[in-house]
Amino acid sequence: MSKLANTNQSLQEEAKKYKKFLETYKIADHHLHLDGKDFYLVNYKKKIAGRGGMAIISTASDTQTEQYHIAHKWILSLYNYLSSIRNNGSERKNINMRAYHKMQSFLDRVTQISGLSEPERMNYHTCVEAIHSLLELQDRHVDLMEDYQDFVEKKNAEGKKYTIADIEYLQDLLLKLDYIQFKQLNISFNMTDNFAFMEKNVKENASVTELSDSEIERYAKEFADSKNKLRSEISKVSYVDGLEGLSEREYYHKVKPYYLEIQENDNERLKKDLRNA
Repeated sequence: MSKLANTNQSLQEEAKKYKKFLETYKIADHHLHLDGKDFYLVNYKKKIAGRGGMAIISTASDTQTEQYHIAHKWILSLYNYLSSIRNNGSERKNINMRAYHKMQSFLDRVTQISGLSEPERMNYHTCVEAIHSLLELQDRHVDLMEDYQDFVEKKNAEGKKYTIADIEYLQDLLLKLDYIQFKQLNISFNMTDNFAFMEKNVKENASVTELSDSEIERYAKEFADSKNKLRSEISKVSYVDGLEGLSEREYYHKVKPYYLEIQENDNERLKKDLRNA
C-alpha cells in the first residue's frame, strides 16, 4: 500500500473515533503542518435534525492536547482567510472598470483645454488624480489576487498542506486587499462633490460639452450621486476608528489586532463544538 493510501486510511480511522451514531463526517482537505505533524479538521453532521460537531485529528500517536488546541486556532484562521480572499477578493477583482477608463480618457482631454477657469481646472485636476489613483489601486488588487491564485495552486500541488508561515502570508494578503478597498471607497467618497461640479459644468461649458457624450454625463451623475451608498460601504469596512488618513503601514498596525481578536473570539466560540478539546 502506498504512503498516501496509508495516511488516508489512518485519517479515516482517527475520524471515526469521534463519530457518533447516525452521523456523517467529512475530513477537510486543507490542513496544517505543525511541529512535524499534520492536523486535519473533521466536520460531523447528524443525519437527523440536530447539531453536529468538529474535531481536530492527527495520525501522529504522540500528539498532545495542547497541540490540538493550537492546531484548531490556526486551521480556523486558514479557512477564514481562504474564504474571505476567495469570495471578497475575487468579486472585487472582477469589477467592471469601463466607466473609470472612459472617464480617465475624457478628463485627460478636458485638462488640455486652454479656456478653463481656475476653479474648473482645479476641479478637473482633482478628478483626474482620483480616477488615476482608483485605477492604480485596482491594478494592484488584481496583481495580489493573481499572487494568491499562484500560491493556492502551489499549495494544492503540495497536498494542501499549510504551515503557520503560510497562514500568516494569507493574513497579510487579506490586510492588503482590505486596505485597497478602504482607500478606493474613501477616494470615491471624497470625489463625489467634484463630480457633481463636473456634471453641471459639462452642460454649461461649451468646450467641455464638445468633448463629452451621453456616457460621460451618465457616469458623472452616478459618481456624484453615490455619496450615501459609499458612506454606508465605508462604515462596513471601518473595522476600527480613526483609519482615514493613515499610511498603509499605519493601517496594517491598527487593523491587524482586530483580525487577531476576531479569530480568537471565533476560536473560543467554536471550542464547545470541538470533540477532542
